Formats: sequence, structure tokens, C-alpha cells
Amino acid sequence: MSGYYGRDVLGMAKRFGIDWGNATATIRWNHLYYSKLFGNTSVVYSDYDYKININDTSVQFSILSRISDWNLKQEFQNFPDSNNEWKFGYNIVYHNITPGQVTSTTIFPDIKQIKNGLESAIYVSNNWQATKNLKNKLWD
Repeated sequence: MSGYYGRDVLGMAKRFGIDWGNATATIRWNHLYYSKLFGNTSVVYSDYDYKININDTSVQFSILSRISDWNLKQEFQNFPDSNNEWKFGYNIVYHNITPGQVTSTTIFPDIKQIKNGLESAIYVSNNWQATKNLKNKLWD
């Protein structure tokens, strides 16, 4: 397990402010199925956002943008002999994006947009070494 959290804030006497930050967490599990097959499973969450605030006597609003992702990755490595290495697996990412949520008490009605997306991939690669001086990479 691993994680990270960071945040920065910049402002001027509560009249204007911008803050942004990142948070991420990963859970990873490695497993040796047998002497020639190794597996690696990862679940990753990441979240990035920034917010701009303006708080004046006549104008009060904020803009928030955020990108958060959930990622599931499964990779296998197979070593059928000392000259061959196969890698194969899949990766699925769910994106949740708020490109610009405006909140205001004075100028606009509240605007909230949320966009979602799903990204997926499967892959196979082979590293083959014919001799000590000759190595071939297929699909990598």
C-alpha cells in the first residue's frame, strides 16, 4: 500500500484565493503462481483538483475543477525458458472529470458539469533472446 497527499494554497486576505492539490492511493499485490509465472495486481485511485475563489463585497464566486480516476491493472509475466519472457494483461481506468463547476451568489446560477469516461486495454509482449548478442522484442 502507498499513498500521497499534497495541497497548496495561495490567497490575499480572503478576497482572492486559489488552491490545488493531489491525492493518490495504491494497493498492489504480487503473487508467484509457480516458478515461471508471476502476477501483479494494482488498484490505484488518484484525485487532482483546483479551486479559485473571489470574495468581494459585490462579487462572490468560485470555480472548481477536478479529475479523479480509478485504475485496475492486472499483469502477468511468464518465463517459459531462460531466453523468453512474455508479459500480458489488462488495464481499466474509470475517469470522473468536473471541468468547471461554478458556484456564485451574485452573478451566475450554479453550473455543474460532470464528464465520465472508461478506458480499457489488453496487451501482450514477448522478449526473446536468440543468443547472448542478439535479442528480439516483439509487440513492445
